[in-house]
Amino acid sequence: LKGSADIVAADGKIDATVSATGAIRNQAVDIQTNVVADHGAISLPSLKAQIGPNNVSGAVTLGKDFLPSGKINFDLPDVALLAAMAGQKAEGAIKGSADIASADGKVDARVTATGLIRNQTIDIAANVVSDHGAISLPSLKADIGANTVTGALSLDKAFLPSGQFSF
Repeated sequence: LKGSADIVAADGKIDATVSATGAIRNQAVDIQTNVVADHGAISLPSLKAQIGPNNVSGAVTLGKDFLPSGKINFDLPDVALLAAMAGQKAEGAIKGSADIASADGKVDARVTATGLIRNQTIDIAANVVSDHGAISLPSLKADIGANTVTGALSLDKAFLPSGQFSF
């Protein structure tokens, strides 16, 4: 990767515009973002990342407690490429978004995704919550081809599960 960062600091605030291009595993990479540090909070008010044909965009803020809020959109027409970069295998395409909210030590993410995996259509809607170390999936609905999974799951601080799924 090769890039640049233009940095401006004033009144306890640091604002950096970052640009990077290059290649990872023979795939073109283009990253454009703005990073702002403002009195303990860090935000990416604009994020655009392209790896080959795959795109991620959005805006995210990490509050003083480092918990995230914002929205991320993703369009991954070639998941095989991303999986290969991680040394894994997968095939298909997926696009969707994650809306993330944080307050009082709790992170609440609502994720939706649609696509095609191994020639099967997928449609996923999930709510994922992290609350002071406990993780839950209060709602999940996943349609994969003719198959459907719905349910809810909680993991306590020791990661012991409880919940119910229907399929």
